Amino acid sequence: MNEVGSISRLERDVLDESVTLGSLLRQVLILGGQSSSDGLRAWALSELKGYSGTEVAVPQYRNLTAQLMMDVTAGPQQFRHEIGRSDLPESVREHFPDVVSVPWGVTEIQATVDSIEDTHVRLSGPYMTELAKLMTQQQRELYQSPFVAVKAVYWSVATAVLTGVLDQVRTQLTEFIAEMRTVKSSQQRDGCGV
Repeated sequence: MNEVGSISRLERDVLDESVTLGSLLRQVLILGGQSSSDGLRAWALSELKGYSGTEVAVPQYRNLTAQLMMDVTAGPQQFRHEIGRSDLPESVREHFPDVVSVPWGVTEIQATVDSIEDTHVRLSGPYMTELAKLMTQQQRELYQSPFVAVKAVYWSVATAVLTGVLDQVRTQLTEFIAEMRTVKSSQQRDGCGV
């Protein structure tokens, strides 16, 4: 299939919500090879494989505002509690921002959204276990009770926000196709294109 045919197929598929982002991005990898677009291929590959362990910066649309939460037991009672920055031990506040990056590949994000029955996803991060231990000590001192325990600390992100990340990727693809169409039309008008 030539480049124009590949763009037409990608254009059709990007508008079809039943076509997975993984499939679309693999088409982009092939099209990026045909058009010698290293940047496009690198972006598509990062979206497919994820950004963890790479030197590539996580795109802004993958940096999400999230609420830090903790699950607490106090004797027989269990409850979930929002954590504000002032609730954190002062020595660790700077390490737990209100923004969390989602570095996973698009297929993993989609699978997470599809598998969650709740409206929110729990995202962990480095040092969350240590933070839970610090928060347990802090809560025991605050409530003067050895029976208080912080069982988990995590960021809570709405599944709708993760769906929004996927939509941003599809929108990026749509913008790419529109740009390719504009370039091809310009080349044909100027007599340089196919």
